[in-house]
Amino acid sequence: HPALLDAALHAVLLDTGSDELRVPFAWTGVRLHAVGASALRVRLTPGAAGNVAMAAFDEDGAPVFSAEAVTMRAAVAERFSGAATAVRQSLFDVQWISLPPSERRPVEWAELGPDYDLDALVAAGTVPELVVAPVESGGEVHARLGAVLRLVQRFVEAPELVDARLVLATRHAVPVVAGEEPDPVTAAVWGLVRSAQAEHPGRLLIVDVDVDVDVDAGGVAGVVPAVVGCGESQVAVRGDRFFVPRLVRFAGSGLVPPVGVPWRLEVGARGTLESLALVPAPYVVEELAPGDVRVAMRAGGVNFRDVLNALGMYQWDAGALCNEGAGVVGVGVGDRVMGLFPRGGLGPVAVTDHRLVVRVPRGWSFAEAAAVPTVFLTAVYGLVDLAGLRAGESVLVHTGAGGVGMAAVQLARYLGAEV
Repeated sequence: HPALLDAALHAVLLDTGSDELRVPFAWTGVRLHAVGASALRVRLTPGAAGNVAMAAFDEDGAPVFSAEAVTMRAAVAERFSGAATAVRQSLFDVQWISLPPSERRPVEWAELGPDYDLDALVAAGTVPELVVAPVESGGEVHARLGAVLRLVQRFVEAPELVDARLVLATRHAVPVVAGEEPDPVTAAVWGLVRSAQAEHPGRLLIVDVDVDVDVDAGGVAGVVPAVVGCGESQVAVRGDRFFVPRLVRFAGSGLVPPVGVPWRLEVGARGTLESLALVPAPYVVEELAPGDVRVAMRAGGVNFRDVLNALGMYQWDAGALCNEGAGVVGVGVGDRVMGLFPRGGLGPVAVTDHRLVVRVPRGWSFAEAAAVPTVFLTAVYGLVDLAGLRAGESVLVHTGAGGVGMAAVQLARYLGAEV
């Protein structure tokens, strides 16, 4: 296994005579004698120019792997300067891109009234190419979503409308240009319609117009033919320009950690995720209290609780962000542990009570371990401590696709319950 082979070379680090980190660069005379070994006994023999010869055996002494020479080179930080750029280039963001003017073509279309009565349209006998449904801004979000959902369901199920397209027209539902504040009700409608578009490709079109444009037939009459002509399913109209959402490479610089001091992820002004920042965390280098452990963090977990906390949706002080994680006790020399970090665990170092961490199970990565504590402890507390779930009982897991839900499903099955 690659990790086992890598670990076999770690003994080189014990006798370098310097503080530099040396990594394998080239291999000469490699032979694989056997496969399937899960543990190795390794002999490393220093050679010329800093090379080492390597011989590895299984626990019974049978040869597994050998190399006549492994060339080691110092890992220079400058050689990895492009790594951060590569990471940023792998991130994407949604931006509204302006389209060139599209061809306007004549289309037959009809507008629905506020009650979204499709029966009257079908009863007329002539079904137009487009059925336009205005969605007014404001109002009560659940009622508005319910009305739009019933309209979409009725439209896609009606055999008489199989050759028609439904156009939902909103006003300022999406932030297209800087400074726009979208209407939260119609923004929710956009989310609903986007999901429906994924289920019914080509049947639904959603268009958003300027805040000063009515969404009735008179207001959108001038843009619907051009919107249809551009061939997009989601279009925002601002003035005489058409915008469509596109995935583009993330151009931001990301969060910058403080220089020379420990840090952790925190939220500045609660209410927006844009205020996230890496702030100094001096407590992690202070003298430990009795029972505390200092952990070099390798991964942190982010839960729905952290989103609500950052958005300021709790009526109490919810504390620091990212209260779970995994790392190594001490300065990278102790046990691999996972658990809870009430003072914040998303930073290079964290401090917690030793009773709040356990050893990471063998074979788990740090990322896997960091994702477990909060959701599984929540499931254990709810199903075992509070509900007393036992084998043979039935349990209904609501939102079973979420983190706690998936943990609850696994735990209930482990306990022998019917999920």
